[in-house]
Amino acid sequence: MSSEVSPDLPTRDATSLRDLMLIREAHRSTLQARPGYLGSAVGFKYSESNRRLTEGSPGGSCRFIPAILLFVDRKLGPDSGASLLATELTAQGIRCATDVVVGRPPVQANHLPDLSPESSRLRTVLREAGQGAFPGMPLSSTEGLGAVTCLVRSRQDPAVVGLLTAEHVAGRPGTVIERPLPRAARLGRTRHAIRERSASDHLGEPILSEGAFRLDAAFVQLSPGLPWEQGIDPISFAGDPPRLDLGSFDLLGEDVESVGPVRGLQRGQVVGFAYEWGIGHPRQFTDWLIVGEDGAVFAEPGDSGKLVVRSADRRPVALLWGGRPWIHSQSGHQETWCYASHLHSILEQLDLQIISPDSTTESFSPPLLPSTMSSPASLPASGLAGPDTLNLRYSGATNDVEVHYDGRLVIHSIKGENGAVRYLVSLFGGPCLIHTQRAQNVFVAAGRVVKQTALEAEPTDHKDNGRFEVPASSSCWLNAVEGFCQLLLTPVADPAFGGRDKERPILR
Repeated sequence: MSSEVSPDLPTRDATSLRDLMLIREAHRSTLQARPGYLGSAVGFKYSESNRRLTEGSPGGSCRFIPAILLFVDRKLGPDSGASLLATELTAQGIRCATDVVVGRPPVQANHLPDLSPESSRLRTVLREAGQGAFPGMPLSSTEGLGAVTCLVRSRQDPAVVGLLTAEHVAGRPGTVIERPLPRAARLGRTRHAIRERSASDHLGEPILSEGAFRLDAAFVQLSPGLPWEQGIDPISFAGDPPRLDLGSFDLLGEDVESVGPVRGLQRGQVVGFAYEWGIGHPRQFTDWLIVGEDGAVFAEPGDSGKLVVRSADRRPVALLWGGRPWIHSQSGHQETWCYASHLHSILEQLDLQIISPDSTTESFSPPLLPSTMSSPASLPASGLAGPDTLNLRYSGATNDVEVHYDGRLVIHSIKGENGAVRYLVSLFGGPCLIHTQRAQNVFVAAGRVVKQTALEAEPTDHKDNGRFEVPASSSCWLNAVEGFCQLLLTPVADPAFGGRDKERPILR
């Protein structure tokens, strides 16, 4: 680098994010004109050889060296013939260092280092253990794969409980969100989402006159009756997310931790802020850049949405939404450090509040039996099926079992001994509502189901090999709280049906 310094005098050292952004704005065109430009950010000087932030002078006002970070696809050699970037930049009487960072990973994603035993164990727990919803677990939708950030509730209606995740995972409002195999379960639907916010509104002042910060966050409302847990060791956190403070270096230089379904537990450090990629309009920014401990990979595809926690005080600080791809895209942005959005800003925009880690499912659990279905009189009449109703009919007879379900349900008719017909109901997530004309003996063949009829004040829990009866001419909510269950329904013998239970039902 050259030693040219802008001649603005007198000058002082940059002492905040605001100072660094002012300097970068003044030199934006110069930065974008550099060969191999992949974007810029404000932060601290980073030693790629030592894989850590560069320490400042002993006794200085800051432990690390404030700098404008320039990302390039490769560094220029001494024989390139191109002029080098100045070692310092100044604007409005404020000065800071500069640093050039290679924005292309040195190895392909399939050469990533193996997970530590701790991360490998935790990844297995997130994918295969637990029930309901909890931080760090995997998510899937028609949009892609990701992770649960944390459990939240609406500030307007505290009874509305859901999970936070990345918007590019959750999709538009109404998108069905599930837990992928091997513990497949329906979790809920996307209720609100936000992709970006204007730079001036996000920062609260017009430091950046145009462009938008990508927040990439969504609120998924949980299905009624679905259990949840706010923390699973070591994903514990405490306190509320701090506000963004432009008058200091805020999270820059802070050690952080995060847990996701792909990389398990990862530790890292916040090294950049307000990263801008691309050239032209509209301008695009993200809040934080995070690098893994000792330069390790902090996240992979499938970790989008995971929570970032500050190590020093366990406060939740950010939602991770991007970073290193499986295959290097040769795009116009850096792909070595991960992108994360400031969590407090996300919660403000979506009008949400993080549920206390000490809370349990019972604290804010949605009712298993909705008030609109609190009596048999409010249920659909037999034979008046809605669009989400699956009818099991006997030929020439009225409905025997009518099932209302907003999701995935599979019903097989089984001809048993003496030609008697039974139903094997496979329920993925829940809840579903059945309305029976004939009484049904129910056997829990696999999984766990919570049952509540319209006349019962409280739900009852039934596990493998459990049995219960659904009375004739009644309605009953069934919820596969662990994501999947199989129920065997056998009609109770009734002479009034004249032996029609031996006839094979048809599905309509």
